[in-house]
Amino acid sequence: MKSPEDVPTLKYDNIVAAPRGLIESQGGKIITLVPVSEINWVTLRFGRPDQRPVLSLVVGILVSAVGLYGVGGLLLAPDGYRYELAMVTLGLIGAFMIFDTLKKRFYLDVTKKKGCSRLVFSKDAQLPDIQEFCEQVRTVYKHQIAEDLKK
Repeated sequence: MKSPEDVPTLKYDNIVAAPRGLIESQGGKIITLVPVSEINWVTLRFGRPDQRPVLSLVVGILVSAVGLYGVGGLLLAPDGYRYELAMVTLGLIGAFMIFDTLKKRFYLDVTKKKGCSRLVFSKDAQLPDIQEFCEQVRTVYKHQIAEDLKK
């Protein structure tokens, strides 16, 4: 059996397959780590990668509504900038939440012993390169990676 030092670390885009497990990183920092001992199976999917899209969408709509209320306050009484500008800023955050919930990306749906995790590729990731990366992970780390790419 190979020691962990002998097994190469595989990386594509922001997803890393290492002897420790599967990792989603951003800017050199680990966002999500799924340890090898927890992984049951992995599925490559295309769709909305949010864990709880309905909850994120509802929160985004509510926060956007606060922003719209702030825009109305700015238009009706332009002398009270502080609170209305803060509300408009919240509205922008809500709009980004809605956009983030509705976008579609490639992601790895990792089923663990308790629950599941989603490791999301960036918007620049291309399907042939992702499939090649998954094949390398299957070969080197023996993870079972299925594909469910309904578009």
